[in-house]
Amino acid sequence: MSRRHVFTSSSDVEREMPKNEADREERIAIAIATLRAEEQRLQRLGLDEAARHCRQQLRYWEFLSAVFSLPADERGEREAA
Repeated sequence: MSRRHVFTSSSDVEREMPKNEADREERIAIAIATLRAEEQRLQRLGLDEAARHCRQQLRYWEFLSAVFSLPADERGEREAA
């Protein structure tokens, strides 16, 4: 079984997602920023296939950003009492 390539350490999906909302938002924002920069770098180098895979990871993190921007009750989480 081959492990999926991780383009940036901040976008490693095997790392645990922070429980704290502010830390989670920061982690997602950093992953998105570093993946955008990496995609541009790969495109400049003419590495189209690698840039495409990087873009797929970027789309995943953008999806997470959208999900976690929803209120907790709309994404199926209960707020801490």
